Amino acid sequence: MNNQSFFISQRVINTVQSLPESLRGKIADALAAEMFFGQSPESTLNPVQMVYYVMIKDYVNRDTRAAVTA
Repeated sequence: MNNQSFFISQRVINTVQSLPESLRGKIADALAAEMFFGQSPESTLNPVQMVYYVMIKDYVNRDTRAAVTA
């Protein structure tokens, strides 16, 4: 298991909360599954959901880098 830290910023929380309810849970579940268990989201998300997932995951990665270097 990868022992990597991550940072969930207010921007990430606001973005997830702003998603339609039909997407919100799936995206949050996929993020948690990857971050905590290393499970790939590709088997659980459709292509449209993957676009949202990749965008939010990029926010997490950027915010984590910023928090580590701050």
